[in-house]
Amino acid sequence: MLDRAPGAGLYAGFAEGVTPAALRAALAEGTVAAQLVRLAIEPGQALFIPGGLVHAIGAGCLIYEVQQNANTTYRLFDWNRAGADGRPRALHIDESFKTIDWSLPSPQMITPAPALAERGNRWSEVVSCAFFTLRQLELSTPCRIALDGTTFHALFVTEGHVTVTAGEESAVLPAGASALVPADAQAYTLNPDTASTLLVTTL
Repeated sequence: MLDRAPGAGLYAGFAEGVTPAALRAALAEGTVAAQLVRLAIEPGQALFIPGGLVHAIGAGCLIYEVQQNANTTYRLFDWNRAGADGRPRALHIDESFKTIDWSLPSPQMITPAPALAERGNRWSEVVSCAFFTLRQLELSTPCRIALDGTTFHALFVTEGHVTVTAGEESAVLPAGASALVPADAQAYTLNPDTASTLLVTTL
């Protein structure tokens, strides 16, 4: 969670006791939001959404999303809105019901805890699963990161201003910018102009 408006939240999982029949009734009545768990959020927190878990991003949320390369999203409910043409957008109700995992509980928000300090820089593991690992790096001094050739490093600057250098290539990343360091780079360096925070995603 990069930022949020006052009162903004995320929806993830069903409220206790919601059944397929109850969800279909709520779809017909336009009251699906009442069937979902709404989570209060703070900047710096994270949420892991496994496949099969119904979820939605509430208004006023600015997020950084890491997703398995599936390219499949089903729209179960559209908050009773109309599309740009003034008509309701298509829903994928039958497809959604086939993919919902009713055994999944509602997840909890994750607050990364610094676990490893190196020369004034602090690494925190945010999420690790079979498909990717997301870590947070609080950077105050130059940092060299070696690669083993098995994964790229996807970088995103959430705060500050960082220069990333791999071989003879360099890029200046202000807050909100990203860079991809390929797996065949032997190493790269991060040089902050000021105290900075990055999100680092690997496979």
